[in-house]
Amino acid sequence: MKLDDLLGLIPKQWHEAFLRFIDTGDADEGFLAYLDSDTQAQEAVERAIEAQAKAFEGLAKVLASSGSPAGAKTTTEEQAELVSAQMAHALEGALELPQEERHAALQLAASVLRVDLGRPQRRELESLTEDLKNTVAALAVSDY
Repeated sequence: MKLDDLLGLIPKQWHEAFLRFIDTGDADEGFLAYLDSDTQAQEAVERAIEAQAKAFEGLAKVLASSGSPAGAKTTTEEQAELVSAQMAHALEGALELPQEERHAALQLAASVLRVDLGRPQRRELESLTEDLKNTVAALAVSDY
């Protein structure tokens, strides 16, 4: 599911309210009235919730495999490869979005992480994203 597909079901005037609603669950009366009366908007919300649920399931699988006993099939190296592939896929998906929609997609991802992660993990995430930024920058420099 692409964010563009969902936003295509929603008139542009409601995009910001829709993103806030799927991000936080908060909505003003105007958006709620619109949502109650428009089946495409309801479908967009349902699809967004389904996508969030799938993302949680994927995260749960990764986290569950990280707690595997010593004799389990998933090694740390295999786990790193899986996480790497998932991150690459997610970033490639973000690059497919129009520039103006990337920010909305990142906000949605951040909201999911904000709910799932405690304060220490959020600090680690900040460090991880900084490492990713530096690694990508180093790769860009080596391309020249």
